[in-house]
Amino acid sequence: MSTEKSARQPAIGIWPGLVPLPESYVGRTIPHVEGTPALRSCRLPEDFSVREVMNLDLTSKSAVAEFARQWGDLGVLNDPDNVARAFEAVFWIDSLDSEPFRRFCQVAVAVRDLTRIWLALRGSLSFDELAAQWESLAPAPASAAEAGDKLAIGLNAVLHPFQVHVVLEPEGERPGTEHPTLVSVVCLQLANAITEGASYARCANETCGQLFSRQRGRAKAGQYRTSGVAYCSRNCALAQSQRDRRRRKRAERAAKRAPQ
Repeated sequence: MSTEKSARQPAIGIWPGLVPLPESYVGRTIPHVEGTPALRSCRLPEDFSVREVMNLDLTSKSAVAEFARQWGDLGVLNDPDNVARAFEAVFWIDSLDSEPFRRFCQVAVAVRDLTRIWLALRGSLSFDELAAQWESLAPAPASAAEAGDKLAIGLNAVLHPFQVHVVLEPEGERPGTEHPTLVSVVCLQLANAITEGASYARCANETCGQLFSRQRGRAKAGQYRTSGVAYCSRNCALAQSQRDRRRRKRAERAAKRAPQ
């Protein structure tokens, strides 16, 4: 029985619209190394959840450790005793599991499934593909409306640090700033993609096939091409161009050797 849904898809909006990424986020390593910086500069590449998070091999501790070394621990949630419980509940994440690798993988799977929901609602994945690729312990959405609900609950929970709020500190202390965690920044980038109504394509490089909304590698200062491109990166475009050129040359040589 097909899981394709004929129900009308929910209209999804983000209030208050596009939100600039913060200047820094909490980005400790796994395992935590004493003396490493607690905060990292917020320079995540575009489509981070679609590329870096989705392509990460969660069965490899060395791959997870390398990801955390480069970007930070994805498993750290802001306010774990309150707002993040909604995030944990919707994806059946064990809030008592403090082992860093397992925690990282549970949250990474949730981010991947949030991304898949958005791709399905956007039409870049079918609902059959969403069900087949779903990784969370919680069941995959059974309808477009349920998918929208999961997307809203999951994103709203981890986007908590970006809401305007008043912080009251004990007398004599200076007001502090709640630094977002990596998962919050990744989900903010995803929320901005929803706001923009980002469109996704498969890279035309025959050995790649990566989903992307912006091409990497050509622009400067964080500006990316968003339309009229067939390849996810400049490297993929060059690689395919060279591959096609070699084929043409082989065909030309074969034609010359062929008997007249």
